[in-house]
Amino acid sequence: LTLDNLYSALSFLKQNKEPLFREVGKRLDKRFGKERATLVFYDVTNAYFETPLTDEEKKREQMDFPERLRAAAKAARLQGELGDECFNDEGEVLVELLPDAFLDAVANEKIQYLRMRGPSKEHRSDLPIVSIALAVDRKGFPLDVEIFAGNCAEMKSMEEAITSLQAKYDIKDSIVVADRGLNSVYNLKKLKEMGLGFCVAQRVTQFPKDLRDKMLDKSLYTPIYAKDPEKARIQMINDYEKTGADGATIKCKLVLTWDEDRYKRDEAILDAWERLIKRKAKNREKVNPKRSGWTSLAKFEGTQTESTIIGVDERAREKKSQFSGYAGLVFAAPDGMEESLDNVSPLELTAVYRQLTQIEDCFFIMKSFLGLRPMYVYNTDHIRGHVILCVLALILIRLLQERLSEFGEHLSIRDITESLNDACVNVSERGGEFYFQPCCRNV
Repeated sequence: LTLDNLYSALSFLKQNKEPLFREVGKRLDKRFGKERATLVFYDVTNAYFETPLTDEEKKREQMDFPERLRAAAKAARLQGELGDECFNDEGEVLVELLPDAFLDAVANEKIQYLRMRGPSKEHRSDLPIVSIALAVDRKGFPLDVEIFAGNCAEMKSMEEAITSLQAKYDIKDSIVVADRGLNSVYNLKKLKEMGLGFCVAQRVTQFPKDLRDKMLDKSLYTPIYAKDPEKARIQMINDYEKTGADGATIKCKLVLTWDEDRYKRDEAILDAWERLIKRKAKNREKVNPKRSGWTSLAKFEGTQTESTIIGVDERAREKKSQFSGYAGLVFAAPDGMEESLDNVSPLELTAVYRQLTQIEDCFFIMKSFLGLRPMYVYNTDHIRGHVILCVLALILIRLLQERLSEFGEHLSIRDITESLNDACVNVSERGGEFYFQPCCRNV
């Protein structure tokens, strides 16, 4: 195999992603049943490239950008947002005549460049990244994957990824499970418009006063453990109305929990922040004042652009401490299942949400054992092909793990991948014929 053969294979995977995933989905449905997709776990990670420059800095556009730009222009014309002067007599787009306002709007869609700097999950803010949105079924098998620009906000990618997934699999009566980074009224309303339900983590620090008082009222909770009622407690608010920044609302159930172990963890984080601030105050360090992370507990003196840390803001520390140990999630049933799921218990919902660790396992496996990152390709088709290859490899390993379990061999993904990596074939040629000889790297 030559390097060109490998690149061609990546291009093939990108070009044939949809039929490949449809066929894999049919095979998995046949083996495990279509009910495997009644729960869809969704999350976003990113992968970095060991190169200092972004695609924008290198002026390397996505390969399909001209096509997507023309499609956006034609759609804008149909909606009356672009005039006829931007098109020739055959209706083709005259790119050079597109107005700056339209081009700026397209730029905001993050479709021009792929490898961009953004919030890195692995704290590699110095390197360009791509965002990878993955949907996984209740058995831990990937359903679909989408790749977005590294500077594309997670919340904005969810609608496109779930729409693509639903079109591919005709998913109905499904509940999408996701973390709070994807929780917005816009996203939740879109899921409901698609006929889907949701079970999504909810930030508890920004509730209005009346709801915050309910959350902090211990008398409204039910103990989770009868033998140790003080260890954890739970309550459900059935008529919660979540309000977005634009005033839009959506009605759903709100589950609130308090857990002693989570309380200890949250307090330990605040204590660590406090020690860090005191150390920096002692050294009179200058920083850009922010209201997130450890800086949210710090007192500053100076300007908005450069301030000196002078100590811990005790009022801010006390305010954050009142939320220690608390967590929330919002839930709504899929269309047509509201009545059957009306009496679902809050414990059942928290159990569903805890299964989100399956998708975290998928990301860990691909990054640790399947070479998802760092990536050493730069062509956007090859980048997408590389991610697709990693996801298909993960599906095969999951199937192998499932098959081994049927024979009583319960091997971890690490055991399986290490065994496969040790199994090699030596290729030799004699008299114009090729011979394949099994061998092992450890021998």
